[in-house]
Amino acid sequence: MTRTTRRTKRRVVVVVAAVVVVVVVVVVVVVVVVVVVVVVVAAAAVAVAAVVAADDDDDDEPGGPDCGQEEQC
Repeated sequence: MTRTTRRTKRRVVVVVAAVVVVVVVVVVVVVVVVVVVVVVVAAAAVAVAAVVAADDDDDDEPGGPDCGQEEQC
């Protein structure tokens, strides 16, 4: 094996290793971004559900729990 062939093989190994590292880093970044988006969307959904639940406690809406009283209907 000549010296040039060894250098070429070494370069190929270094390039392949660099590509693998870049791919792994990109995959990790994508996974982290997806997890952050899911957490933010879930938190927003919980906040909206809490607001809707708090809004449902109003007794002044027609058909509410006090609808038997005339002034409430």
